[in-house]
This record gives sequence, C-alpha cells and structure tokens, in this order.
Amino acid sequence: MFFVRHIRWPLLVGMSTALMDETIQISIPNRTSSVTDVWIDMAGAIAGLFVALIILLILRATMAFYQVKRENKALRAEQEALRQREHERLARRAAHRAAQGEDNNEEEDEA
Repeated sequence: MFFVRHIRWPLLVGMSTALMDETIQISIPNRTSSVTDVWIDMAGAIAGLFVALIILLILRATMAFYQVKRENKALRAEQEALRQREHERLARRAAHRAAQGEDNNEEEDEA
C-alpha cells in the first residue's frame, strides 16, 4: 500500500503543530500548557488521517471498479467483433459449399 508509507509526514506535522500550540500557550497569560493537550491534539491528527485514508481507499476502489468496467466493455466489444467476423466467414464458407454443391448437382444432372 503506497499511501501507508507516507503516513509519517502527516503524523510529524500533527505532532509538531500540537507541540507548537502548547509551547505558545506557555507564554500567554491565563493559559496553561499540558502534555494531555498534546495527546488530545495528536489523537485529532490521527483521527483526521484515518478518515483521509478511508476516503482515499473508497476513491481508489471506485476508480478501480470503473476501470475494470471499461475494460470489460472493451473486451465484450472485441469479442462481439470477433464473433461477427467468424459468423461472416462461416456464412461465406457455407455459401461457397452450397455453390459447389449446385455445380456438382448440375454435373450429375447433365450426366
């Protein structure tokens, strides 16, 4: 899975944002900074990442479904064209044999 390899960057950005937010709160009067807030912010980043991955999976599955559907349609069209050509070939063959059979019947009638 390609997108799972790149999960560390969003996690790093989420952790950096949480740490920066808590660091800024240290310098603001009447605000406190706590490790619990960092974990809560990180949990929000993980939840957002999880939702993004689910959406990505749904989009990829939908795209794959429609690609297979297009390929199947093209294959059915190709198969139908082959079937039509084979039918025409067999019809020409039957017509040729029928013409040969008529020629043979005429020769037998003449004899």
